[in-house]
Amino acid sequence: MSGLLLIACTTILCWKARKARPFLIVGWFWFLGTLIPVIGLIQVGEAAMADRYSYFPSIGITIAIVWLLSDLTVARAWLGRPVLAVFALAVGALAVTAYIQISYWHDDHALLVHSNRVIADDFLAQASLSRDATDAGQIPLALQLARSAVTEAPGVAEAHHALALALKADDQFQPALKEFDSAVALDPGNSDLHDDKAQLLFAMHRTPESIQEFILAIKQSPSDPLPRHNLATALFVSGDVDHAIQLWKIVVSLDPNFGPAQQKLADALRIKGDIPGAVQHYRAAIAAGVSDPGVAAWLVWLICNDPGASPQQIVALLPLAKQASARSPAEPFPSFAYSLALARLGQFDAAISAANLALRLAEASHQNSMASDIRSHLAKYRENAPKD
Repeated sequence: MSGLLLIACTTILCWKARKARPFLIVGWFWFLGTLIPVIGLIQVGEAAMADRYSYFPSIGITIAIVWLLSDLTVARAWLGRPVLAVFALAVGALAVTAYIQISYWHDDHALLVHSNRVIADDFLAQASLSRDATDAGQIPLALQLARSAVTEAPGVAEAHHALALALKADDQFQPALKEFDSAVALDPGNSDLHDDKAQLLFAMHRTPESIQEFILAIKQSPSDPLPRHNLATALFVSGDVDHAIQLWKIVVSLDPNFGPAQQKLADALRIKGDIPGAVQHYRAAIAAGVSDPGVAAWLVWLICNDPGASPQQIVALLPLAKQASARSPAEPFPSFAYSLALARLGQFDAAISAANLALRLAEASHQNSMASDIRSHLAKYRENAPKD
């Protein structure tokens, strides 16, 4: 009520002064007019209040104050220096305040931490910070924040979702499933919820139920490639490789830069014996930014085992093969693939060195089948011939 009285009084004063000082009515009406969308009569977005709502309206107040002070100092010259001093102090104070405020907007995490600190019971900040803590492996903190969010907002799906993810990360699968059920009941159209719940069900070896949840996630967000990728991964692990391949082909058609899907599709095609297809998608995975040395190693291996591959093709792959070997200090296969590329180019001394490294790694990790294969290749390299 007092706010309405203040607005009414200010409006009357500005209206009465409109002829002598028109800038007051302009500034005041600018302020009121641009505040209308954010005072609750017409709500923009989910937030009832936000810093950004004051930016544009504040221009009107600034117009009124600046022109009023200018008018006063013209009429009373002695006010010039005091007003200037006050303005200098105000600008300095605002600069310090702005510097501090900007630090809160450094990134999402910093903003959420600040919000959680200054707003009592900010369940949305708590839920978001809980998910950050879960991703960072800080599970006790994640559980604490998520439980606080659920206590403050038991009817909000996001709070239950955050707690479910934290419980899952803590291997508390059954309580996590209960929280997922609560979240889905509150927000049944949320694709991410169904996708995350499906992943939990799959981890619990409840594959048929997980598949149904993945399908719901896909139906609710048909243009999102992630649920299809996760369903394909579950089917692949379950042995349904053909169905997984079909899904991954859809995923990469939706998003060619989805590197993990390109990699998984290449792996599946290789297993099915589609070598050209596997090569194509291993290349696409690398182009999409997948840095797994195993991807580069398989690409090198498949091309170098192709009798029709030209020396130019293999030369182009050599830096990739060398890098994959260097980045796999405990895994034998990248060094093994590198040795094959060197042997195909006739660099047998270097091939023997790379193969010996691969052999030591295979023996150390008890990969006996690979160790036997490496020895067979080494015998050929010593004869200055690549393995047939």
